[in-house]
Amino acid sequence: MMHALAVWAQGRDAHLLWLEVRASNTVAQALYASMGFEIVGVRKRYYALNAQAREDAHVMRLSLQAWRMPK
Repeated sequence: MMHALAVWAQGRDAHLLWLEVRASNTVAQALYASMGFEIVGVRKRYYALNAQAREDAHVMRLSLQAWRMPK
């Protein structure tokens, strides 16, 4: 699905894809990194965990300039 999104975005002259992922979700971060995304920032206390606690989000970016889906 991410490959289809990147191809679609490239076809519309987009240069970047952005997403955010929970700081604790290291599996998703690794998956996105394998596709070429890099962590470029943090959104402090972005996700609610419960009424009192919140979790940071990692902001990830994929440059589409020379992007090709890894095999």
